[in-house]
Amino acid sequence: MLHDLSSGRAYFLTRPGTARIWHVPDSTALGSGSWVVLAPPGWDGLLRWVSGPCDGPAFTEAEDLVTALAMASLRGPAEEAGR
Repeated sequence: MLHDLSSGRAYFLTRPGTARIWHVPDSTALGSGSWVVLAPPGWDGLLRWVSGPCDGPAFTEAEDLVTALAMASLRGPAEEAGR
């Protein structure tokens, strides 16, 4: 997972083809013709790896990501602000 500190966006790497079947509210799948800049490991800029591709599996499984996003949407902004 990459975190863009300048925009507050998070990027998850999923298996090729996921964008064609991705229909999750409040998220956008970047598919063919899109690109994301990947920071080198250890980079200390505005784009940072939260968990790099060398830290585990190269891709986040789409089903796991859907579950995580659903759980995150259940948490209200007030709960997040308190963390």
